[in-house]
Amino acid sequence: MISDQTRKRVVVAAFSITTAIVAVQWLLAQGTEGPPNKLVKAIWCAFYLACFFVMIYGGTKSAALEATVYIITIIGEAVAPDLVERLFKRLPDATISHELLSITAHLTLTLMTCVILIGWGFVLIFQQMGAGHTPPLTRLYVLLTIVAAGGVIIWATIDPSGFIGLEAAEKSIFIRGVWPSMFDSWMSYVRIGLTVITMFLPWVKASMDGSASRQAG
Repeated sequence: MISDQTRKRVVVAAFSITTAIVAVQWLLAQGTEGPPNKLVKAIWCAFYLACFFVMIYGGTKSAALEATVYIITIIGEAVAPDLVERLFKRLPDATISHELLSITAHLTLTLMTCVILIGWGFVLIFQQMGAGHTPPLTRLYVLLTIVAAGGVIIWATIDPSGFIGLEAAEKSIFIRGVWPSMFDSWMSYVRIGLTVITMFLPWVKASMDGSASRQAG
């Protein structure tokens, strides 16, 4: 029978190794041309699989509904914008350009993710922090999540053109070595950051639950 500690080490090791591989291939891809090849896509698939296990392990001590919401949020950040963009490209030519529709999809889903993160942040605050069951680092993580998501919304509101990166979208300039493809703009980098933040929220929730159980016992 594999202990929780061993399982945790395996999950962390798998995530660390795939993250390192993705980082190396991204550095090597800078300056190259063309879309990601099959090997790059396979590397990214392995990375997403490792991320999935991080989510699952972190959610084992949480309610199934919560873990599901976290995973759906990740899909909305990392996968949905690219899927919507592909669907738009299959539409017949219209007065509204496909580029504009793609920008709208990316921006809408990014802001939607921010709202979800803020909502979950407040849920965690009212559920655990008020009772004094939350470790200091966990409190800081949740508070920074709310601040980061709120800051993105304010940023997009104040400077939508700079946030979206209209030039990159119009010229189809993508971040090299990243799959699914993302426009080389602040909005895409923010999406990556939000994905990382969301991925570890189940671990934060499990930490809150464990601390509350220890104090109750």
